[in-house]
Amino acid sequence: MNQSKLMKHFKYILFIIVLLSQSCSFSAKENYLDDFTAFVSEVEKNYTSLSPEDWEIKDEELKQFTENKFDEHRKALTDEDKKAIGKLVGRYSVVRAKGYGKQFKDGINDAKNYIEGFLEGFSDEIKQK
Repeated sequence: MNQSKLMKHFKYILFIIVLLSQSCSFSAKENYLDDFTAFVSEVEKNYTSLSPEDWEIKDEELKQFTENKFDEHRKALTDEDKKAIGKLVGRYSVVRAKGYGKQFKDGINDAKNYIEGFLEGFSDEIKQK
């Protein structure tokens, strides 16, 4: 094979390598955005059934999406991608606030039931003596 043919093949191989590396980067970024979107959608769907321990896990997952995974893909992200990520964080924050509200309400109801039981028990003991 003469040198010009070899150089021509080398250029094609180099072009394919560059193309593949760019498509892998794009795919990883798209997977990150898809996974983040699915995570937020799942939390929105199931937030009423999440326990305080579940919320700790979800908060840690969010941190992974917004810090570690974001840093991994930062160079590949467009301004539009970054806006979409901000929107996902906003959606999560709203649902998280609803989760805090539910936890607070549940805590109030638990305290109310405890106090009612305490007062009934106290009252019964006083009536007996």
